[in-house]
Amino acid sequence: MSDVRSVDRIYDQTDQTAKIVNQESPAKPGNQLVLDAGNNNTCTMWTPWCDSQAEMNESHYIEVTIGPDDPANRLQIFQSGDYVWYTTQLDYSLRQHVQGDNASGKGEYNMYIQSDRTIRYEKFA
Repeated sequence: MSDVRSVDRIYDQTDQTAKIVNQESPAKPGNQLVLDAGNNNTCTMWTPWCDSQAEMNESHYIEVTIGPDDPANRLQIFQSGDYVWYTTQLDYSLRQHVQGDNASGKGEYNMYIQSDRTIRYEKFA
């Protein structure tokens, strides 16, 4: 589990405000961010490891809320195995690979919250 992916900049490509919180350690500086539609900002968020529903229940994920604070507007992002995944409804079984560099290993990444409410990672270092 030493293959940590660090999110260093997040882009909100939606037409709504996005709230991003690393639920594994929300009090850590850089682990919470609110972006207005179309904006981006720097942060320092490690993508948490989450290998099961039990770990999902223990908040091992980054949560992105797009628009109003409603469970239907939330995505959970995490790494498992060689990949970065996202899911909805806090349901591990619904996980899908994030788009882009989802299997590029340890490094620094930009995260894009896309207009279709999917997630893309791009490695830059």
